[in-house]
Amino acid sequence: MKSTRVLSLLLLLLTALQCVALPVQQPSPTPQDRDGEEIKRQLEKRGVGKTVHITLRDGRDIRGTITQLDDQTFAIDNGQSVTTIAYGDVVRVRGPGLARRAKFLIGVGIGLAVSAILIGHELGKS
Repeated sequence: MKSTRVLSLLLLLLTALQCVALPVQQPSPTPQDRDGEEIKRQLEKRGVGKTVHITLRDGRDIRGTITQLDDQTFAIDNGQSVTTIAYGDVVRVRGPGLARRAKFLIGVGIGLAVSAILIGHELGKS
């Protein structure tokens, strides 16, 4: 009976260790060439001299002004230094301001707040 309990605990331990040791499969990255071409088009559309917010594949965010657009790379001046970046290293390009959705939600929030104040004021008169 004791050997059955030991065997059960050993099997439970091995199962638990195997679950922990399983490698997590990373999603396959999209081809950088295709992504790089899209990023290049987005930056060319904005143009040299425009302010952008760039998110890189390694998670870094860079904000600055586009100073140069080449075939494989572009340069951004953040006011302290000029950084040269390959198009394939970029995940996302945004403008300097808030996203359209954020602006919309701020407007909705202001509208709801004003409505609540007006309703409260009208109920207070009664």
